[in-house]
Amino acid sequence: MTVEYLLGNARNDDHINMIVQWFKNGVISNTKGELLDKVEISKKHKHTMMERIWSSLKIELKEKEALLAELEKIDPEGDWLSNTKRFCEAAHPANKEKFWKFYFSQDAKDLEEIEKWGLYDY
Repeated sequence: MTVEYLLGNARNDDHINMIVQWFKNGVISNTKGELLDKVEISKKHKHTMMERIWSSLKIELKEKEALLAELEKIDPEGDWLSNTKRFCEAAHPANKEKFWKFYFSQDAKDLEEIEKWGLYDY
């Protein structure tokens, strides 16, 4: 079983809470709290963890922002951070309506902004 599989199959609050602990501790454990010592968490895994965390309906925005700030300390530059921040902003449940309206806006200013976007911005 890979880290990608574990992260991709996190579907409920208990799973997301485990991911938060993995992110904070820098190690992966099973449901009994036993460390999986042969599993390494890469920077890319941490970005994927952040995406799962920001998709949560239960985690407070303040905690999500603090965790994102920790990720920024770990990986301060590059496309991964920029892409993860964009994903997080769009994935936060409170922003769903805002982005839905923005994507389908006919306002000239919005259309001009969307024209500047690249593939990863969507």
